[in-house]
Amino acid sequence: MGMKVRGISYYDYMLLLFVGGVIVLSFPANLLRVWGVPFFRGPYYDVIFVIFVVLALCNLWMSKDSPLPSYYFAATLLLFSTMVFAIGVIRGNENVIAGMKYFALPLIVYMLLVGRRFVLSFYSSNFLWSLVVGSHVFCLLFYYAFLYGRVYPGIGVPSISFAALFFLAKQKYFLLSVSLLVVLLEGKRSLLLALLITMVFMRMVRLSVVGRLIYTILGIGILVLSMYLGLSFLAGITGSAIVNRINLLNPFSGSFDILLGSSGRAGELLSYFRGKDTLELLIGSGSGFTYEWQLGYASTQEGEIKGYFHMTPANYLAAGGLLGLVPFVWMMLLPFRAGALKESNDTRTVAFGLGVFCVVQSFFGFNLATDAVSIIFIIGPMMLLSEQRRPGGATALRSNSLERTS
Repeated sequence: MGMKVRGISYYDYMLLLFVGGVIVLSFPANLLRVWGVPFFRGPYYDVIFVIFVVLALCNLWMSKDSPLPSYYFAATLLLFSTMVFAIGVIRGNENVIAGMKYFALPLIVYMLLVGRRFVLSFYSSNFLWSLVVGSHVFCLLFYYAFLYGRVYPGIGVPSISFAALFFLAKQKYFLLSVSLLVVLLEGKRSLLLALLITMVFMRMVRLSVVGRLIYTILGIGILVLSMYLGLSFLAGITGSAIVNRINLLNPFSGSFDILLGSSGRAGELLSYFRGKDTLELLIGSGSGFTYEWQLGYASTQEGEIKGYFHMTPANYLAAGGLLGLVPFVWMMLLPFRAGALKESNDTRTVAFGLGVFCVVQSFFGFNLATDAVSIIFIIGPMMLLSEQRRPGGATALRSNSLERTS
């Protein structure tokens, strides 16, 4: 089984290969990072970021004669980046420039997607997502054979969750089952929870407004009941490292500990917002903000100076105040644009599911500032829809998709 590309521009094809490569290599790279390989503990991700910036600037230059899609969204991202930079400079924050690497990433991804159609390929490529599953399985076997018990146990990355959602939408249940098992064995609780929530709601994109409301009520009921039964069952299990990590966040378990179970997330929030005045809460602390982690979940981490949170909305609130939440809330709503794409139901479902997953995961991690792929999947449907609304755009989009061949 292979792939072919019809009618796609050379630059689209280059972006497709680069972003696809980043996705496929994300788990091997993370495994090498936790193993302690120096290049993958920082330089690798810096190189990837620089390449994204260069590709985005080149694309913006090539599209300079075309009207910008979703102009108000772009203006909001630019205003937010400018605002947090200015506030950081005025407050005298030490790492203003370094902090902008986080807060300018959505704008960089927007520039990368202007006039481009390669994102549609990720909604239709069986080959890519099968390759992702194979990469995870191979590396997971290596982990359990040589690294288990020697490195940090939460080794998962979002790419396997992307694959699971793709195979769910495409009704390929064997590969879906393998993907779910890998997510569980990789031990990243936030990814598992975000994936389960997304699986419940991802088919909403096919429903009417009333249907979505009914589905949401039923979905929340089923999700709450399932979590209650599942957590009650897990509370009685001991001796499993994976279950023990889940029980730290399980209120029915005797080992429940919000500071330890949240891996420091609760402590981060309490440490930063404790004692903040009203003005700082309204306008934020700007790019390069820092705080003392007074409630680290390990004794060696208490008193550590940190410049970020493991929750995207908290970072936007801390850097830009209440106005800083505007771009985040806007991005939260963008996956619903997938429902208007002139594509098959499966393609719209994949586009919606990937975007929703990235939004849900942002409440457990800083992915909207560190992971360009997540932002691509969130704003991708909006950018594709802008392309389809151009004269002849829908036909061009369909011909530019990455197709599976036997």
